[in-house]
Amino acid sequence: YAASKREIIVSTKSFAREYILQGVHVNPIAPGDTLTTLLTFIQFSEGINQSLFSYFQLSDNRLGQSEEIAAVVAMLASQDGSFINGEVIRIDGSVNA
Repeated sequence: YAASKREIIVSTKSFAREYILQGVHVNPIAPGDTLTTLLTFIQFSEGINQSLFSYFQLSDNRLGQSEEIAAVVAMLASQDGSFINGEVIRIDGSVNA
């Protein structure tokens, strides 16, 4: 797992350098634990919620929202993200900080 994560980072840097002259930016998204439709169907008791947050080691006691990830993707695809290239963008509430 760690080796494949490292390969994504190395490939990102390589592709970013290779394709920048064609106007292609390469910035993979690395989302953290995110509240998805799958989890919205599950009803957790307070005790289970606390265990879940402890398990995921969340820094602010919540899961990410898909809208938060989408906002970063939209920014990267816009003019605001035009100078960002070759970076793995972590959106994880500082879990990997």
